Amino acid sequence: MNRSLLTSLGLALALGPTTLAADEVGKGDAKKNHLVTFNMEDWGGGPDAKENAHKTLKKRFDEAFPRGLRIGKDKKGLHSFRLESAEEVRKLLPVRGEPGVMTDSSKEGLKAAGGLAGQLIAAKLNVAFDEIGAIGSTKANGATPLSERLLKRKVAKKLKGMTVAE
Repeated sequence: MNRSLLTSLGLALALGPTTLAADEVGKGDAKKNHLVTFNMEDWGGGPDAKENAHKTLKKRFDEAFPRGLRIGKDKKGLHSFRLESAEEVRKLLPVRGEPGVMTDSSKEGLKAAGGLAGQLIAAKLNVAFDEIGAIGSTKANGATPLSERLLKRKVAKKLKGMTVAE
């Protein structure tokens, strides 16, 4: 996937706090199919952050990411970085700057990816915490999980119709 598509995907998943309505999924009851997402500032606990995102991160990080939160892939020519705790996420976010690529498998290499890295971290947090029922409570109310939602708006054409998990 190219950089502009990844940027589009990251932005689509991390625009929060926001809700994704049923019409974006194309089925179900509108109230039942709403869910909550948070942006990287909220997860990072900055001055304008939504307190419940930061509290959820602190309380349930280990449940959502028992092996840490990995960004990137460990394959030939590619880099990755693992965040081991809620505190590491909080200290790193928000990540600013032009979208780029990871230059190596370090925190500085991750920061070289700029805003894209922060958006992807926020997206992974949103999906994982939704999956365990920590935000938006899709498990409890039977709504379509974030990972199964279709990308329809504010994304590059190549992403339209894909699920968040894809």
